[in-house]
Amino acid sequence: MTLPRRATDLVCAVLLLVAALAARLPGLNGDLWLDEAWVANSILAPTWWGMFFYPPWMQTTPPLYLVVTRCLVALLGDSNGVFRSLSLAFGVASVFLAVYLGRRLYSPLIGWLAGVLIALSGSAAMFSKEGKSYSGELLVALLLMTVAVELPAWWMAAAAVAIGFGFSYSSVVFFPGIIWAYCWVGRWREGFGIAAAASLPVALTYVFYIQPNQGEDLREMWRYAFPQGDLPGFYLRTTQTVFAIHLWEPLRTVSWLRQLILILSLLGIARAGWQIWAVRDARLLVAGVLPFVGTIVLNASGHYPYDGERFSIYLLGSVGLLLVAGVDWALPKSVPGATIISVALTAGAVAAAVTGHWPRRVDVGLSEALQELRRPGAGAADLLFVAPLQWESLVFEQRHKKLALETMEGRVASACCPRDGRWQAENREDEVAGEMDQFIARGTGRRIWLLHMRLKMLTAEGQRVPEAWQRAYLVRKGCREEFAHQYQSTVLSAYRCPLL
Repeated sequence: MTLPRRATDLVCAVLLLVAALAARLPGLNGDLWLDEAWVANSILAPTWWGMFFYPPWMQTTPPLYLVVTRCLVALLGDSNGVFRSLSLAFGVASVFLAVYLGRRLYSPLIGWLAGVLIALSGSAAMFSKEGKSYSGELLVALLLMTVAVELPAWWMAAAAVAIGFGFSYSSVVFFPGIIWAYCWVGRWREGFGIAAAASLPVALTYVFYIQPNQGEDLREMWRYAFPQGDLPGFYLRTTQTVFAIHLWEPLRTVSWLRQLILILSLLGIARAGWQIWAVRDARLLVAGVLPFVGTIVLNASGHYPYDGERFSIYLLGSVGLLLVAGVDWALPKSVPGATIISVALTAGAVAAAVTGHWPRRVDVGLSEALQELRRPGAGAADLLFVAPLQWESLVFEQRHKKLALETMEGRVASACCPRDGRWQAENREDEVAGEMDQFIARGTGRRIWLLHMRLKMLTAEGQRVPEAWQRAYLVRKGCREEFAHQYQSTVLSAYRCPLL
């Protein structure tokens, strides 16, 4: 006996919600890492202008994400979980929007499969508990894919495009496909109306917000993700990586499963072409294939990187749609026991989410270090020298856990994106030595604490953060090492300088 359709949908929806939350809630209240910390500090800026144009760092987070998060913090407080709550909501909503797309294009069973893929995606789960806008990029991508499939009234599509850009800059790769989808079915006026109506808010956002928040160090950080030399080979390798990197961890590592996913995805791409030729249905082409074309065009023109999880999470919806399209094409027209399979599939997702090991953003936080600072009784006469990659986290933590220590920030390169040119100090030991001279000479016998990233995150030469230089300089000045201890997440060392 099978459940009625509505009962089946309710059971599957509840199970999928449990799976999505089980994969996303662990670690939600963990320490903020560097990028999250500077976004959190900008949201806590006294003025809206200070949030949008945060003085210490160039603001790379889309404006609407900042606005909504600032409102949530004002209502619910400034805990780590609140800073990540919008990303969590986006992540869960993405799961059910994928379900809708799969059901709308194919069948209820395929819809639940699409939802399970997003619910158990390691990348989607990680970005759902990170106080950055990447989870919003996935949701906006799925929303614009839905626009391309449903083709609503032009003003609704224009609003989705404009608002979507306020949450996700990468949404631009979907704009041409949406316009083309309207023109494909003969709705030319609406297609051009969408382009005209959405162009103004998009242009204003670029001119008054994105452009002022750009800088050479941001472009320098991006350059590694642009092709060098073999262009076809670069894009082929990167696309293969994108198809595998966002999946659930067991699917990434089992070779035959990766091959099966590749075959099914190629079937999905072939189906998109067949639908255009045989039944003049462009929906799968627009939602599943054209976003990759747009991404490659943006990358080839030097405007946006194409690499890794962060720079490609918005393509996960297209990857999932092509994959389930291939599955649907390979299945018989009527799947026996589809209701039972749907329930079993979503129940399996719950088991995988509850028992699986999901990414946690706790590897670069300050909790252990701050606890250690209190154990020896650090006092106001001591000084804390903080590597730049930890400074924003320290600023955030000081709002909640007051420290008696005087603090100084190390002036050596940050990967991205300080406004004051600190990145130019990279590999210059005299910058570090000069600053050390200034504060060490202020008192003899001061205990100097050095706080920096864990050692395995350093470059081979120890030059990314100034920890190695700090130690060497202190030894030259006659300081003796009192103790040094490496923790799982941070390294905290204390030195006393009696000879100064």
